[in-house]
Amino acid sequence: MQEKSFDEGQTILKRGDVTDRVHILWYGRIIVEVCYNDEVAYFDTIKRGACFSAFTSFSDDTTQMLNYKIKSQRAVIYTIKTKHLHKLGKSYIELADRIR
Repeated sequence: MQEKSFDEGQTILKRGDVTDRVHILWYGRIIVEVCYNDEVAYFDTIKRGACFSAFTSFSDDTTQMLNYKIKSQRAVIYTIKTKHLHKLGKSYIELADRIR
């Protein structure tokens, strides 16, 4: 697991980025934006404890569809590779139940 710090206004992930990591917001707030026809619109605000990243068990496509930007003065995010998260889930049944 990696820890990363961000300042207000910084972009964590943007539409089109490819990532193999799940992100967990430990501290701060993040604005989620959706892009459509070259326009960007507010979609949601996520708070401490939220997990985010666009990935699915049904597809190998890890291309991000949304923008994630820091709304608070500062934010701390932990990231973990999805393959490591799946491995943890297989090793610890109780954790796997919580992840689902």
